[in-house]
Amino acid sequence: MFGRRAVVIISVIALVAGGIVFASSRCNPFAVVIQLKSMEKGVRQIVAAEEGSGTLSKVWFEIGNDSGESSFYTIALPRKQWKTVTIPPLASSGLYELERITLANDTVRYRWDDGTTCIRETADHGVRRQTSCDPGSPAITLANDSSLVISAIPDSGLYNSYPYRFSIALVAALAFCAAGFYLLRPFSGGAKRQNWREYLDRGVLLLLILLYFYQYGYLWSYSVDLPYWEEWEFFEPAALQSGLTFEWLFRHFGTNQQVVVFTKLMAWLDFKLFSLDFVKLKLMNYLVFGLFLVALMKFARQVCGEGFKFLPLFMLFLVSPIAYEAHAASFQSGEIFVMLFSMGMLCYSFPERHDYRHAAVFSICALCAIFSMHTGVVVAAVLLACRAVYVAVKVKRKESPPQEALVNLLLSGFITLAGIIYWLAGFRKPASSLPAWLLPTESKFWDQFFNLLAFGFGFDTPNPLPGVLILLFLLLPVMLLFTNSATRWQRSTWQIVAAILALLVLVAMITFGRGNYGGSIKLSRYTVYITPLIPLGALAWWLVLHGRKEMLVVLTLFWLLCCSAFADNWSYGIYRDLKQMDIMTLECVESYSSGRGDGNCPDTHAVPIGGFFDNARKLDINFTRQFAKPVQPK
Repeated sequence: MFGRRAVVIISVIALVAGGIVFASSRCNPFAVVIQLKSMEKGVRQIVAAEEGSGTLSKVWFEIGNDSGESSFYTIALPRKQWKTVTIPPLASSGLYELERITLANDTVRYRWDDGTTCIRETADHGVRRQTSCDPGSPAITLANDSSLVISAIPDSGLYNSYPYRFSIALVAALAFCAAGFYLLRPFSGGAKRQNWREYLDRGVLLLLILLYFYQYGYLWSYSVDLPYWEEWEFFEPAALQSGLTFEWLFRHFGTNQQVVVFTKLMAWLDFKLFSLDFVKLKLMNYLVFGLFLVALMKFARQVCGEGFKFLPLFMLFLVSPIAYEAHAASFQSGEIFVMLFSMGMLCYSFPERHDYRHAAVFSICALCAIFSMHTGVVVAAVLLACRAVYVAVKVKRKESPPQEALVNLLLSGFITLAGIIYWLAGFRKPASSLPAWLLPTESKFWDQFFNLLAFGFGFDTPNPLPGVLILLFLLLPVMLLFTNSATRWQRSTWQIVAAILALLVLVAMITFGRGNYGGSIKLSRYTVYITPLIPLGALAWWLVLHGRKEMLVVLTLFWLLCCSAFADNWSYGIYRDLKQMDIMTLECVESYSSGRGDGNCPDTHAVPIGGFFDNARKLDINFTRQFAKPVQPK
């Protein structure tokens, strides 16, 4: 199957990759976290001097908030042992106030809250410990030019163990082997002359997988075992404390009155297996996202067969960190479950023959989407309507037996509508005061709609024009498919049109419900619904232009446009920032646990978390164990 030469080359490359990973993982990298209030923006640099050689490394970062509000910045240092770390003046004199400096890695944290007193934070058998640092180790001093210099940095927690380094090196080598054998495996038919497009397709697919697991690694490394917002409500008296009950699973839940059956099931499973470890829950959520990517590829193959070789190129944008909120908060799994089950509905929405299997699978996926999150109700309603029109026209054109089509449609319609009615019957308007709905009759609606649509395609700057152009780009192939009599009633046409329509309706629904909220509507978690329009739009244009010279030009320009818009959306370092926010929240939770605080932690929930925490401790939830025996600094 593989020549000896290919096996040798792949093996050597895998060994080299494993060696590089082993060597580079020697040190556990430090990060500097700066919390300050600034009235001045600007680019600054941290200068670190290496222990022994004195080699200087400069790391640039940007202060992007000049409002005077508290902000923090996480600056990752290279994997080395450092002698000193120098922090220059962060703004002009009198225009900034330094609140906290932290030097941290995965094992130990050193922090200075008042500029001189050093507190060391470690974990002893999983329990958080805070002690005063050893005298002068590390130390922070003020230089003549007003720079702050951290010196005498201990090597405690700096070096990774050999078993750990060997294990990740082995994983890297095996991954390179698998990738090499997949890339070079013979094509079907054993053709000696290989097509470059086949290699490109495989190479991009490998890149997609690499980026998916790269982001998985960031989630693994920078997640904190702590509930966030609705996750605290797992510890209501009628929730996990009462066991896995039908009433709890299907009860409208949380601040926004969601029905999140599969999110709760995943939390219950984590509770039984790992005492509800929220790090593992986030990783489980990301694995569901991986299933969605597989389902999207299956749907695309169903629409265009093996003809569209460039699908992975357009799916690359889905594994950028633009949707970090959906991955870093496990409660957002409801949104991902909606997308997963939507792919199932689309695969069985427009059958070429009418049998009960298609109706049953469509209906089951519709119910699953409805009870994943409220957006699933909208998707199920849109796809059911498209399915009804398609089946009715097929009957009218005498392409489907009327009786079988009617029974099929009634079955799927009855089950799906029953689920929607059940959901609506249990919905109650949240007690909290919320802004009024933003109606499409208001100009602000369309400004927000187009800005949100553009954000899913990577456009961060507030401007409705990119959203207008994107909408036209998505609707034009739809119109061309419908105006062509040869494609108007093809199954693939209705599949891609229904998929685009459902997601555009979701964008409109989000604008309708959230458009009047304060701040920008461009929230990361919403891109879970919008960014899939990139590969779906490419599929629509492929259906219109396949076999024509213009196809390659249109798809290339579209891909390059997306690359340009996403150029500033590939920084996975956002997960480092989120970790620091969670650690600050941990301090608030720890304060309540020790009896020093009132449980009012607004960064993690709108209401005091004391009652939730007490119930979680009764259940021996994993995150509460780190507060079992808090030790105060001397």
